Amino acid sequence: MTSETGGGETQRRPSLLLIFLVVAAVSLALYFGVNVLGVLFAMIAPPKPPVPAGLTEIGHESEAYGVDLWTYTSLSDPCEYVAQFEQFGVCSVAPLQCGEIRTTPDLQLEASQVARCAGEQEFSIFTMQWWARIARVNADGSTRLELEREVFWIGEGEQQVGNR
Repeated sequence: MTSETGGGETQRRPSLLLIFLVVAAVSLALYFGVNVLGVLFAMIAPPKPPVPAGLTEIGHESEAYGVDLWTYTSLSDPCEYVAQFEQFGVCSVAPLQCGEIRTTPDLQLEASQVARCAGEQEFSIFTMQWWARIARVNADGSTRLELEREVFWIGEGEQQVGNR
């Protein structure tokens, strides 16, 4: 009492459930792998704050990883940089520093503060806050800009945009 199946070999096809489970497992691995790679890349190379064109870097200090201070200089008018930073954040301009009516520079002071700007950027699962201090060098009217950044590796940082 044997039954013949044609050639004596039994063919087995993988069940649809097994195929579905393999596809689901591969999809989950790709999804989590891409997210983990994005976080690792963000940790290795965090973004810099917005740096307007035409500036020359003259200094860089790093207090901790992701906490930096850059110093720039330029022969351009500082008010040009205020306009560029306002595309990325909020600026508070000192009275009579930009516009048609401006104060006469006090040559006893090295520099006059023109504006303070601040902004925030989210990247990957992290948050970066940046602050810029824009000053006019009174001797020659050039620009000195100090740009700070702080990356908050845990949490969303302090809600102090504009308070530094």
